[in-house]
Amino acid sequence: MQILEGEAADIRHTLDRIKNDRRHHGLTVLADRAIDARAFSDWAMGGYIRSPESQLIYSKHGIAGDLQTETVSSDTIVSLASDLLVFETERLKHRVVGLNAHD
Repeated sequence: MQILEGEAADIRHTLDRIKNDRRHHGLTVLADRAIDARAFSDWAMGGYIRSPESQLIYSKHGIAGDLQTETVSSDTIVSLASDLLVFETERLKHRVVGLNAHD
């Protein structure tokens, strides 16, 4: 899954590029809505691998197994991504602090 944020024309261009890319198939847009401000401007979201540490976040959103677009709402996806962003930001802070402590 991917959350795209930005100007409407830029998003349409990106979606068209993805649709025409042979590596992608079965593209489904779960939501298309205007937002006041970007929620994920500091997070590339190039990919996320679920870890045992992050599983509690998935469980909080009712996702125990594979993420199924047919059964999970777009609001749940955005909320999950928001919580994962907080989780990863905090984890990164601890890594940086840990590295600095050894300097």
